Amino acid sequence: MMNEFELLLSKLIKEFPNTSVCVDPPAKETGKWFLNITLGEKLIILMWQSGKGFSISLMSSSHFYGEKSGELCSTSDEAIAILKKLGANH
Repeated sequence: MMNEFELLLSKLIKEFPNTSVCVDPPAKETGKWFLNITLGEKLIILMWQSGKGFSISLMSSSHFYGEKSGELCSTSDEAIAILKKLGANH
């Protein structure tokens, strides 16, 4: 059975087939998954941890990961909706 992160990855590939992604799985099962997503010229960093949900941040030259809060959600469907909104202009 897939976890919520793996479900999101499957949906992301279907929704954005030409998107570049880089997956960084956790060292232990309870750790954080990271996903770097390139939509056109946009870099989006997504983090997921079981029981805590998703954090999604759009990177720009004015801030780096962890310096600005992103969108928070609990399901892969919610995360895909946010990614659609962020990628609408790619």
